[in-house]
Amino acid sequence: MSLLACIAGGHANIGVAIINPRAPENQEVFMLSYFHTERSDQKQRWRFSDDQARRSMEIARYYDDLFKLCGVRRIIAELPHGGSPNSSAASDLARASTVLVAVGEIHKVAFEWYSPDEVKKATTGKRTASKDEMMEAI
Repeated sequence: MSLLACIAGGHANIGVAIINPRAPENQEVFMLSYFHTERSDQKQRWRFSDDQARRSMEIARYYDDLFKLCGVRRIIAELPHGGSPNSSAASDLARASTVLVAVGEIHKVAFEWYSPDEVKKATTGKRTASKDEMMEAI
């Protein structure tokens, strides 16, 4: 079975829905998954870049295991177009997207990218929907 992964996430929180795209009439959900990484509290023993690399490796292992387990062949992912609150948030998002692309390339996965506004519009009909409105629509 060739499954589709719908992914929204960054460097700290990742949400994934694995669906069977061959069943559009009933939108069969194969699996829902959530993954979280945290900054290390060992500041005296860790350089910031070491901690970022550790978190990126955790994300890479998560995606690798997920793609192997589910046989994912296509990904629809949310990719914000900017507007991060600060440079650290922008860097985390870029790192998380790069990890997804790298692991996806190893697994020969096809990608489609959508902005948060496009996802909100498709889900709720409004591009300015709140997180609560998104959860209610889903």
